[in-house]
Amino acid sequence: MTTIDMPDTPLLYDEEEEEQQIQPGIAAVLEREICLGAPLFLAESSEVVRSEFVRKIYVILAAQVGFIWVLSILFAESELVASMLVRHPWIVKALSAVGLVVSMLMHKLRGNEPSNGPFLLAYTVYEAHALCLAVLSFQTLEHELHYTLVIAFYWFLFMALYTFQPKLRFHGGTPLLYGVVTMLTIIFVLARFFGMRVTGFTYIESIACVVSILVVYDKLMRFTPFDYVIAVADFATFVFPLVNLWVLVRGPWEFGKPGDDGLVLDRVAVEVLSEV
Repeated sequence: MTTIDMPDTPLLYDEEEEEQQIQPGIAAVLEREICLGAPLFLAESSEVVRSEFVRKIYVILAAQVGFIWVLSILFAESELVASMLVRHPWIVKALSAVGLVVSMLMHKLRGNEPSNGPFLLAYTVYEAHALCLAVLSFQTLEHELHYTLVIAFYWFLFMALYTFQPKLRFHGGTPLLYGVVTMLTIIFVLARFFGMRVTGFTYIESIACVVSILVVYDKLMRFTPFDYVIAVADFATFVFPLVNLWVLVRGPWEFGKPGDDGLVLDRVAVEVLSEV
């Protein structure tokens, strides 16, 4: 019988291969969950699974903000929308009031899988229209909304990119430091090269974005890898109602204030008054 002498030194694995062997992906987690008959929480999952969960959250948030950004640009250039707001200014407050009810329904339905995904999409579309129409009515806030959306979009995008690198994990103070530095960099670039004014909205948004990291921390401890829609819905149903309330409370003071020269709403308002 032929014998083979095995070396005493342990086998050396490539770090990337070892990482893949130790840390299963979402498919492996799903298979294990089916076998065990119980959900595997993120607190028990590997770093790969956690990073994918965080990535999905920030990608969805970036998509939401991007949709609102594009919609706000289209509305700002539409004379039809401006004419509707001039003739029916009550629409803004009505949409905001209904938005509070819709937010409550979304919060209750956020755990109904798989229908919570389409519900979240419909909720985002509704709130995007309500927000864009409100800001178009409050003409002095158009530029602030634009920069607010730009900051949020790029910040969410960079937070999603953070999860692709294998060196830094999404725990401890590292993501907080990364988020703060990224936020300051985005604000500096917009203020230095694009003329953005740093206002109270900028500070509030910066704090909200950084706090979202702590919210994700909480979700990592209590959620399963498949609850990313619920996590996004929790964040959205917290932010959008605050905006709806702000519109209802602040609206009477902001509506009708003159904006910058050349705004579509100003031109349409002059045309409507001339017709009367």
